[in-house]
Amino acid sequence: MLDLLIGSEGTLGFITEIGWRLDEIPTGRTGLLASLGSLDDLEPAVQAVNRCNPSAVELLDRTFLDLVALAGRESQLPQTSPGTQAVLLIEFERENEKAALGAVGDAARALNPIASQVETAVSPAERERIWTLRHAASPILAGLSNDRRSMQVIEDGCVPLPRLGEYIRFLRQTAEAQDLTVVIFGHAGDGNVHVNVLPELTRRGWKERVTALFEAVNAETLRLGGTLSGEHGDGRLRAGWLERQYGPDVLELFRGIKTPV
Repeated sequence: MLDLLIGSEGTLGFITEIGWRLDEIPTGRTGLLASLGSLDDLEPAVQAVNRCNPSAVELLDRTFLDLVALAGRESQLPQTSPGTQAVLLIEFERENEKAALGAVGDAARALNPIASQVETAVSPAERERIWTLRHAASPILAGLSNDRRSMQVIEDGCVPLPRLGEYIRFLRQTAEAQDLTVVIFGHAGDGNVHVNVLPELTRRGWKERVTALFEAVNAETLRLGGTLSGEHGDGRLRAGWLERQYGPDVLELFRGIKTPV
């Protein structure tokens, strides 16, 4: 029943009460920042990190770094190598500080042959500094000029990890072809990518170009073996794509579950 209710995304019923089982917060916590010179390095880097059992692996694409610089927040940017295409922010939680230091050391050694730059963050101040970069997006996007708007229309695609670099490259190229600015970030460990489209509302045809981007990226997500919604749900925005994602037989089963007996 739990899977059925969660999978229905609120269309079969509502959960009105939840019982929480709380775990103690691990006392050992360390972080790491890895700069990647190519999107082709994403999969081997994430695979190397995942073997060290991280608690978080966040992706900041080149488009994200460009947005931070454009907003005059260069001081929040890491000292990345020239040509950096993506940054991974990684966190480790362990039962004690010694174990956390061992985990970040193992990850740094695993990433050294792949990343163009690796920076560890073992003190609270160092960890806060690298995560400040990730948290900079929302206030920057909220403070855009009046002629731009941040739109989350293709913001939850999720693809198999080996296809992640290919997916991000397609996002960039398709947005450029439509003359649209996009900001890309997400949960690299899961292949889940969030995209903010920043159309200029004073330019004619922006709605058509955003729609074309939406259609092209959705089709590519499915071609790569992904799902259109990794964590946010389908909703009305993606409902028209469900049959293409699951096929008519599965969609008929969806309808059957919701048909009153």
